[in-house]
Amino acid sequence: MRQFGVPEESVARFAAELREEGYEFLRAPDTIIDPWLADLLEGIASEWVEVPDSFAREATLAELAVRERTGASVVAVQRGGSANVSPSADFAVRAGDRLLTVGGPAAIERLRRLLGAAGD
Repeated sequence: MRQFGVPEESVARFAAELREEGYEFLRAPDTIIDPWLADLLEGIASEWVEVPDSFAREATLAELAVRERTGASVVAVQRGGSANVSPSADFAVRAGDRLLTVGGPAAIERLRRLLGAAGD
C-alpha cells in the first residue's frame, strides 16, 4: 500500500482493522471489495512513468495540466532516493523523475506523449 502512495495513517488503520477482525477479511476474497468498485478498478491501471531525458526543463503538474490533458493522475513522484506522495499542483517535474500514475491505459499513454512533447 505504501508503494502506491497510500498515506501512512491509512496503512496503519487498515492493518489495525485486519488484526481486530482476525485477518478474516483476507480469508474471504468474495467480500474484500464491493463489486461496483471492482468493476471500476478493472479499467484502471497504476504504472510508473519515467520523465524522459529530453524533458529539458522543469514544469509543474499544473503547468502541464496532466489530469486535464491526459486523464491520468499522478499520485507520487520518485526522485533520486526519495518519494513525494500526493504531489501538489505546484510540484515541479524534472527529467529522470518517475511518476506513479493512475488511469486507464490510454490516459497513461497520453501522459507519456505529453512528457515527450513537453521537452521540445
